Amino acid sequence: MKILLPFLLISAATFALSEEFATLDHFDSSSTAVWNLESHQVELPLKVDRTQSDGLSQENESVLIGSGKDGAFTADTLSQWDLLSGSVANQVTLSGDRVYEFTSFTLPAGFTLKCAGSGALQIRVQGNVIIAGIIDMRGSTGAGGIGGTASCGGAAGGDGGVGGNGSRGSSAKNGIEGGGAGGVGSGNDGAGGGHINDGQDSGAASGGNSYDTFWADDLLGGSGGGGGAANGGTNGGGGGGGGGALRISTGGDLHTTSTGKILGNGGGGEVAAGAGDGGGGAGGEIVLFGGTRLINEGLIDISEGTGTTANGSFGTGWFTTRTPWTLADLLPGLDADGGNLSADDGRILYTASSSQILTLPYDTGLPDPHYTSFTAEETLSGGTIEYAIAGSDDNFQSDDTGFVSSNDLSMIQGKRYVKFRILLQGSSPTASPTVKKVSLNIFEPTFRYRAAACNAVHEGKDASQVFWLIYLLALPLGFKSMRRRRLAKASTVH
Repeated sequence: MKILLPFLLISAATFALSEEFATLDHFDSSSTAVWNLESHQVELPLKVDRTQSDGLSQENESVLIGSGKDGAFTADTLSQWDLLSGSVANQVTLSGDRVYEFTSFTLPAGFTLKCAGSGALQIRVQGNVIIAGIIDMRGSTGAGGIGGTASCGGAAGGDGGVGGNGSRGSSAKNGIEGGGAGGVGSGNDGAGGGHINDGQDSGAASGGNSYDTFWADDLLGGSGGGGGAANGGTNGGGGGGGGGALRISTGGDLHTTSTGKILGNGGGGEVAAGAGDGGGGAGGEIVLFGGTRLINEGLIDISEGTGTTANGSFGTGWFTTRTPWTLADLLPGLDADGGNLSADDGRILYTASSSQILTLPYDTGLPDPHYTSFTAEETLSGGTIEYAIAGSDDNFQSDDTGFVSSNDLSMIQGKRYVKFRILLQGSSPTASPTVKKVSLNIFEPTFRYRAAACNAVHEGKDASQVFWLIYLLALPLGFKSMRRRRLAKASTVH
C-alpha cells in the first residue's frame, strides 16, 4: 500500500481594514459630525455663535456644509447640474427645490448661474467657494402689461389692469399680503412689494406688508410690486418681480472676485405711457457663511426695485465668518440701498457639544477573523476623541455586539462584519479635533500543504480546512500504528 505524505506549511499575514474618509461608501447619514471629503477627515460641525453679539437673544444657528456627495462644482462639471442641459450658452440653471452639497464650488468668469423652481437656492460646500461669474436671482422688470418674473423664492409682480384696476403682486411668504396692491381707479400706479419693510404706497394702493428677518430659518425672497391701473383703452404697467433668496455655507473661504456678482435685487415697475405704472418689486435675501474668510471684490446686490411712485422694500442679508469683521469689509461691492444687513451678528465657530461619526458595515470577507489592534491618525487640538467598534456575524441583521471600546477587541473576535463609531468632543471654539484615518488590524493565518504523490498545492484559511489538514497528517501515523498491532498479533500467534 502506498501512503501519500502531505507536507504542511503554516504562514500568517496581517492586513488592515482602513477608512480614510475619501469617499462616502461607508458614511452613515445619521452622523452628526462632519465627514469632510474635501479635506479627507472627520471634524466637528460649525455654528454661528451669537453669545458675544450685539445683545441679540436668538438661538445659535448651525452652519451646514453638507456631505460633499455632489462632488466638485467646476467649469468641467457644472454642465451635469444644468437643468436646461446646456441649451443656453455659458449658463447653468440649478434647482431651488433641493439642497446642493459640493466638496468645492467655483463659478468661472463668463458663466451665469440661475435658479428654477419656487424655493430658495441653497448651496453647501465643504471646502472653498470662488464666485468669478454671476449668480443672477434678480426679479425682472414688468413688461407689456405683465408682471415681472421671479425665481429662487422671490414672487412675481402683478399684471397691469386691462380696462380696470391693476393686480396685486404675489407674496413670497404664505399668509402675508407681501405683494403690493394694484393701482385702483383710472390710471393710478401700483404699490411696491414688501419684504423686510413694507413696500411703498401709491395713492389708494397700499404697499405689501413686511415679513422676515435676517436670522430667520426661512429663506425668503422679495414680493412683487402691484400692477398699474388701466386708463381708458390703455392698459396698466406690470409690477416688478421680487428678488430671490440664496444661502451659501462653506467650511472654507467664500470669495467673490472682481468679476463676480451675486444679484438679488427687485425688478422695476413698468412705465405705461398714458396709464398707471407698476410698483417696484422687493429685494431678496442673501446669506453668506464663510467658514474661514469672506472676501468680496465684486458686487452683492439686494436693493429694491423702483417704481414711478412706489418702490419695493429693500432686501436682507447676513454675512458671517470666523474672524470678527464689519460691513465695511464688503464695501464698495455691496448694494443694499439701506437694506437690513448684518456682518457682526456672531462668529462662525466649532460647536462645543459632542458629535459623532457612524459608519456603515465593512465586510472583512473572513469567516473567523482575529483582530489584533486598532489605530487612528488624529489631531487632538481642540478636544478629545473616543473610538468604538461593533461586530456581527450576519451584517447586523440579528447579530450585533453593540459598540465596544476600541481598546478591548475581545467582543468582536471572529465577527466577519464590523463598523466604527467616532465620538468628538470640542473644548475650543476655534479648533476641532480631527481624524484622518482609522484602521482595524487583522491577523490572517494561511495553511499550505503539498501532497507528494500528485505534487498538488492547496491553501486554506478557515478551521474546517485546518481539520482536514491535521487529519491528513495523522493518516500515516494511524497506518503505522495499525501495522505494528498486526505484527505484534502475528508474532504472538507464532
